[in-house]
Amino acid sequence: MPRELIARNLFGAQHVGGARRPLGELLAEDGAHKVRHTGARLTQAHADVLMGVLHLAGGAREGEELVLLVSDLEHELERKSGAYKRGGLRRLFAELAGTVITVEGPKPDGGMRSINCSLLPKYEWVTVGRREVLVLAFVPAALDLLDLGLVEVSKEQRRELAAKPLAQWLQLYMAVYPRGLFVRDAVEAVAPGQPVRLVRRRLREAVLELERAGVGGFVVDERDRVRRRA
Repeated sequence: MPRELIARNLFGAQHVGGARRPLGELLAEDGAHKVRHTGARLTQAHADVLMGVLHLAGGAREGEELVLLVSDLEHELERKSGAYKRGGLRRLFAELAGTVITVEGPKPDGGMRSINCSLLPKYEWVTVGRREVLVLAFVPAALDLLDLGLVEVSKEQRRELAAKPLAQWLQLYMAVYPRGLFVRDAVEAVAPGQPVRLVRRRLREAVLELERAGVGGFVVDERDRVRRRA
């Protein structure tokens, strides 16, 4: 399963989100796989919500019904409470629930196969007394595609980078895949259709923004690869 390909391209490095992609739009491809996406264009805000859910889920098992207090998720995400803020959180959940990833690629024994993964196949946002509760059908097999469950990133740094989606994207990617990535492989996520030199410049700017936020230690090296400094 091309997890790294999905991780690079599913959650955008731009602010643009919410608008729906065409049904089954090609999100990314490599020599062996094609990844298609149905649903809203996802942003770093969607990634933060999924990370929060996974951290609160703990040792939940496949198919287990997971019940979370919305206030606990807000605390995990360090979001302010209130009807207006919760409206934004509900919108993010609705967009995640409408997201389906289709991976087309070779079967181990030959031939081709297509696998569909829904990020949140079932969720309910209900009111119990004076509390708002999320009821989720936990499907770690789908969420594990993103490798977000074991990631620890600083929420304070994420907040400081809130207006810098490319820096957030790079922070999260390097947390999941610390070996780094080549600039050419970041084109579709960073600036689709743009020349590599532009993507290289934007990644260097993102590295500087990360340093200002206290997420230092990265460099775009002579091999045109973003990596940690030796």
